[in-house]
Amino acid sequence: MDKQKILASLLALLLLAGGAYFFLDRGYGEVGPQGYAYSKALFMACNQKDKDRLAKISEMVNSDLEQGAVSAQESEWLLGIVKLGLEENWKQASQEVRQLMNDQIRLAE
Repeated sequence: MDKQKILASLLALLLLAGGAYFFLDRGYGEVGPQGYAYSKALFMACNQKDKDRLAKISEMVNSDLEQGAVSAQESEWLLGIVKLGLEENWKQASQEVRQLMNDQIRLAE
């Protein structure tokens, strides 16, 4: 292989790796006190596989979004977890809510 092909291959590999890094899940950002309270409620609801509680949490998050008590980003994260639970993807929902809570600890350090 000549040098140009090697360099082109390396450049393509670097671009691919950079793009993958940019689009990979980097975890959750900081949530406020209300968002964290919802994450604790979600944790319990997912562990108990309680769809009714998830629906109630969803209503409350949407209401708090309208009132400005949670941000649009927090709402997106929380409702994404609710959606997983409502689809009975309990394992992933539990993993996501644990990650959200763990990220709060990491961000506080």
